Amino acid sequence: MSVFAQVDVAQNDLLGKWTANKLVAFGSTTEMDDNYYVTYEFSNDGNLTQSEYDDGKVTTNVYKYWVKDQRLQMNNGFLDVDLEVLEKSPESLVIKGPHATLYFEK
Repeated sequence: MSVFAQVDVAQNDLLGKWTANKLVAFGSTTEMDDNYYVTYEFSNDGNLTQSEYDDGKVTTNVYKYWVKDQRLQMNNGFLDVDLEVLEKSPESLVIKGPHATLYFEK
């Protein structure tokens, strides 16, 4: 499964690392559908909220996240990447992009 995502990134000067504040993913390998889409919201305390919207029904999961590779690149404040979901289970989610691998755990 591939998703196209736009990541809003901000630099944490204390740590000298990039952190992803919000990632919004639309659809999967198909065209975006108004009746189905998924959003990912990152919080500063290391939580990721995944919301799946399917024909008016919302399913929400909360994961912990961290970034293995900090080489996120900026483009006008946003990072556009083609992400690949490497693993997905009820307890964990691994998403790989060209410059970062994001790990999520419940």
